[in-house]
Amino acid sequence: MSRIPIHELRRLGITSEDIDMARTTQEAQRRNGSPVQSIAVLVGAAQPHQRPDPNPPVDLTDRALRRRGGL
Repeated sequence: MSRIPIHELRRLGITSEDIDMARTTQEAQRRNGSPVQSIAVLVGAAQPHQRPDPNPPVDLTDRALRRRGGL
């Protein structure tokens, strides 16, 4: 996640209300145990960090595909 300071967000035109709402959202994310997004992401000033897929696609052999009905 990109870290953009609060004063830089305000300079970009993000209102104090939006920043306060993003902080409230972060608190809720922490309470729920979900990954916490940065304030910049929550107000739309930055792109969210892409997390790696915990279950990447597996390259199956021909035999494995046949057993699964794929061939």
